[in-house]
Amino acid sequence: AKISESFGIGCLNGIKRLKNFECRIISGAFNGQISIYDRKEVYIPCYMTENFGECPYLWSNNKYLVDMLGNYFDLLWEQAKTISP
Repeated sequence: AKISESFGIGCLNGIKRLKNFECRIISGAFNGQISIYDRKEVYIPCYMTENFGECPYLWSNNKYLVDMLGNYFDLLWEQAKTISP
């Protein structure tokens, strides 16, 4: 699994100990939270709040949107710095 975080290393301390994960960090990228599931579906917040549970989300399986966001993730992933365990 791959995880890209733009908000700090502190939240990754537990994850980076797992053997099945590669963690990278990048700053200055997209300021938001987008989930991509199996390169088939995306889950996007309509706006950001402090409590993510209060925010409405957009779910889509539109191939164009999923491909575009997947390609953006790949671009950021390649630019991100690897975090050593």
